[in-house]
Amino acid sequence: VINHINKRKVKNHMIISIDAEKAFDQVQNLFIIKTYTKVGIQGTFLNIIKAIYEKPTANIMLNGEKLKALPLKSETRQDTHSHHCYST
Repeated sequence: VINHINKRKVKNHMIISIDAEKAFDQVQNLFIIKTYTKVGIQGTFLNIIKAIYEKPTANIMLNGEKLKALPLKSETRQDTHSHHCYST
């Protein structure tokens, strides 16, 4: 993504990373949205964040083919072997 943005002529892009320390803890989505609003995040950026929290999905590539998006749920299990699924 960063390489793609760097190659573009228009340089008005931003990359946002939101990292929750414990991804599936029960933090109220409304609290998160209100907090971002209070610190001045608004418009398109706030809408993107809302989309991430309100309907989280996983997009998986298998052998170069994008599979159907899967909804993420708070009860998604993570165990000691989960990191193997996400490491490169």
